[in-house]
This record gives sequence, structure tokens and C-alpha cells, in this order.
Amino acid sequence: MLDESIGIRSPQPGWPSVKQLLDGFNSAEGPLPQPFNRRRRRMLVLGSLFILFTVSFWACFFAFKGQFWLTALDLALAVSAGGVLWMARNSQLRLAGLVFLAICLSFLLVVATLADVPTTVAPRTLHLYMVPLTVYSVFLLQHERFAVRAFVVTVVLLCFAVLAMAPVDLAHQHFMSESQRRVGAVLNVISSTVLLFLVIDIMLREAKETSALELDFARAVATGEVLAYLQPQCTADGRIVGAEALMRWRHSKRGYVSPAEFIPMAERSGLIIPAGEQIAAIICKALHRWEDDPVLRELTVSVNVSSAQLFSGASTARLLGTVSEAAAPRASLKFELTESMFVQDFQAVRGKMEEIRGQGIRMALDDFGTGFSSLSYLKQLPLDQIKVDQSFVRDLPGDASAAKIAATIVHLGEDLGLEVVAEGVENREQLTALEAMGCRIFQGFLFARPLPLEEFEALARSGKTLPVA
Repeated sequence: MLDESIGIRSPQPGWPSVKQLLDGFNSAEGPLPQPFNRRRRRMLVLGSLFILFTVSFWACFFAFKGQFWLTALDLALAVSAGGVLWMARNSQLRLAGLVFLAICLSFLLVVATLADVPTTVAPRTLHLYMVPLTVYSVFLLQHERFAVRAFVVTVVLLCFAVLAMAPVDLAHQHFMSESQRRVGAVLNVISSTVLLFLVIDIMLREAKETSALELDFARAVATGEVLAYLQPQCTADGRIVGAEALMRWRHSKRGYVSPAEFIPMAERSGLIIPAGEQIAAIICKALHRWEDDPVLRELTVSVNVSSAQLFSGASTARLLGTVSEAAAPRASLKFELTESMFVQDFQAVRGKMEEIRGQGIRMALDDFGTGFSSLSYLKQLPLDQIKVDQSFVRDLPGDASAAKIAATIVHLGEDLGLEVVAEGVENREQLTALEAMGCRIFQGFLFARPLPLEEFEALARSGKTLPVA
């Protein structure tokens, strides 16, 4: 059964697997810009390899000196760095970043306090690594809550200050001769400086790449390089009954840019508003043309509407103006919203939806079951369609929890008189499971990938059903 919020899975017998826990923790941060993820992975790989190289040398040195507890500490850090490297290579980036910061700070505190004791000949130098670690903290945590980021950065800087001002204490045991300590101090200063330079260089490259991408996308919007692709929505036998319009960008030099890379950037910069209006205009003009086609005029098309378009009064007016200007048949058009919008201001979103639906345009709710989805609010929304999120479809039919949630969403849609679409259907087993639940419309790679507008029109006009393997 579902709790008050449809997006919360009810407890099920047994414990979740480690992979499920890791995937859930990392997916909680939501979609992030691809340039940031690439730089984050590079920073984690760089830091892990740096640790492995450095501690391997010191582990051998302390083992030779008979200081086995320091050797064990170095080896533990090496194993932890290897784990961070594995997580970074397997896209567990959020967890990898937090583990990296925790192990580095813990190791530096322990070793700087117990082994890197300042003397009159050689100062303490291990704390210098906390300078690049601060930069790491700022970069890796930039998409976490401000309180988390501020707390970690403050702790690292306080540890740096305390270790830097620690008085000389000759009562501590020294594990190296003064000459060895002087050489070690020089190596620490050089390596921490090099690491700081490399980390800052990665950050600057990320910022430069993001700025360039934003400028290129602005030019693309101005020159019409933003394209509308349509992904068919089909019955179980492959008959096309509609489509979802998806934004695609064909860069003049890079070719097609992944939506996961440019859409978050467009939303942050506000460029999603003119880009979304362009997609809506393309679809509305197509729907107007389809009125004279006996096959295409029976289809409906969903257009995604961003929160920026919805919460800006002028943008909403322009969006409705686009529909009127193109003389599109409004019954064939659906505006698709995501659940996250309702967290901002439920009453405002509902008001906008009622305004849009009052114009004869149908409304759809995307990613249903993943977050907000309070049942007490759902019945208040002027909806025509809900979509079963692909995160539930992906685990069918083997995951009992996902199956139960998907079935509940399908039955809920039926009870409320809503059309239900399952998205992300990629294999026959998922299709069969969804059919058994009562779902009748499907979208996913099992039927077709997103197609250019002209190819979609030709496919739908042919009257042929799509092959279902």
C-alpha cells in the first residue's frame, strides 16, 4: 500500500540491497549539469590517485622504520581512496565526494596531531593539504544544502587554523630524524601546492565550459538550432496514439548535446523560457497542419512546461498566445508539468493549470509517484493524464515494491478518470507487467526512440504499428 504521499514506498519485507541504497542516496541530489559531473569525477579521480601514490611511499617508509601503526593508517587511507576511485568510476559521485572529504580530513587530523609534530628545525606541514581540501569541499558540495556546505568548509578551515597555530612541543615522540623531517616538509609543501593548482584549474575549466555552453545555447535559441523531437506513445500492439515533444539541441561543432547537459543549464539561466516557447510554437504549427490529415489529426502531443514558464505571468501569457497564433487544435495539445513544481506554491500552480485548461488545453503530470504527489492535493488538480515514472517501470517485473506502486498509480488514475501513460518501457517483460495492471498507453525505447518531427509524421501517417520485440 501507499502512505499519504504516493511517492513514498511502503515498507516491504527484507532489507534493500547495497546497490539500491547507493543508487537512492546518489539520486537524491537530482539531475546535475554534465560539465559539473565530469569535473567532479576528474577531481575525485585526481585526489584518489594522488592519495594512492603519496601514502604508498610513506607506508613503505614507516614500515621500514618499524612504525607499523602509521603504516596501517596509510594502508587504510589507500584502501579508502581505492573505494572512492571505484565509486567515482561507477557514477556514485555524491557518495564518493562525501567519503573523500571525510577520510582526508580524518587522516590529516590524526597524522598531523600525532606524527607531524612541529620542531624548532622542521615545522608542521601536513595541515597545508587542508587548503586544497577546502577547495574540494566548496566544489564537491556546491549542489548540497547551504548548511551542509558551510558546515564542512568551516570545519576544514578551523582544523587548518588550529594545526597552523599549534605550539612547538618537543615532548612528543618523533618518528623521523630532523633531516628526514626537513625533506618531508619540503615534499609536503610542493605536493600540496601542486594539488591546489590542479584543483583550481579543474574548477576554472568547469566554469569556463559552463559559460561557453550557456552562450552557445543562447545563440542556438536565437538561430533556431533548438529542435523538437517526438517520442511516440503507443498501445500495447504498437499503434501510435500520441507523442511527447522533447527538446533537442544540435550544436554547430559538437553535434547533438545531451539534454541532461543543457536543460539544467537552460533552467538556471532562464533560457528555458524562450527555448520552451520555440518548442511549443513548432508543435502548435504542426498540430495546425495535422488538422487536414485524417491520421495525424487523431493524435495528441504533450509539451513540457518548465517552472520558469509557469511562474512567470508574462511567459504563461506568451505560451497561450503561441497556441492562439498558430490556431492549433487545443484538444490535441497537452501541457506537461512535473511534480516538483507543486512544492514551490501549490495554489499558484493550480491557478495556472486552471487558467490553461480554461483555454481548452489538456494537462498532464509527469514523473508521477517520485516526490510530491500528495493524494489530498491530487484530486484538486485539473488533470487529464498522469505518467508512471520510469524509475518504477525500470525495476519491473522483479521489484515487488515498484510493481505495487506502479499498479497503485494505474488504478488511481482509473478511479480519477485520468489517462495513464507508462514511460521508460524498454522490454517486453515490463510491457506485460504494466498491461496486467491495466495500463493501456506506453512510451519508451521498446516502441521507438525520439524522432525528428518529419520522421514521426511519416511514421504515423504510414498507419503501420511499431514492432514490439
